[in-house]
Amino acid sequence: MALDADSKLIPSFIIGKRSSLNTQAFMQDLRYRIGDHRVQLTTDAYIFYRKAVEESFAGDADFAQLTKLYGDYGQFGNERY
Repeated sequence: MALDADSKLIPSFIIGKRSSLNTQAFMQDLRYRIGDHRVQLTTDAYIFYRKAVEESFAGDADFAQLTKLYGDYGQFGNERY
């Protein structure tokens, strides 16, 4: 599902398994629906997004991937008690 951060509208969604083909179809549909202007796009760290965004937006997107780490990955530093 794509979500516009300002308006909270959903311009595109797809139902199905997370696969390379579905990811490509989703990104192509999103590109078609938002038109030909540059966008900011943030996805999760799913490996197929990088290729799908490049093929669909051809450099017309400021693209970032957000990787969430759960647990205590460096949030407590090297403190000793």
